Amino acid sequence: MSDTITSETLVEAIVETTVWVCQYDNCLRKRSQAVLAAFNQIELPAGTTVSAGNCQGQCHIGPNVMVVRTGERTLWYCEVKPEDAEAIVQTSEPIKRLLNPRLHFFS
Repeated sequence: MSDTITSETLVEAIVETTVWVCQYDNCLRKRSQAVLAAFNQIELPAGTTVSAGNCQGQCHIGPNVMVVRTGERTLWYCEVKPEDAEAIVQTSEPIKRLLNPRLHFFS
């Protein structure tokens, strides 16, 4: 039996995702509590955590969700609806229709 660590197991061990759902005034008025609840009701991939977040400074296009993945660029999503939660955590590719246009110029 070998306890060899391969590059694949090492990458799997360090890849983590944190999803921050804004819970500040304007986003709350736009149903960010329902968005957070939707994330908390779905099965999350291993290494993924979801937390209530503070203001992300993009109130006019909330609810806002920030996705931080180890070793990847941060994704800033806007106008997120509860039904978007599962797609956000199930893919590592950006969801173009949700990307904040002020922060993601490439879309």
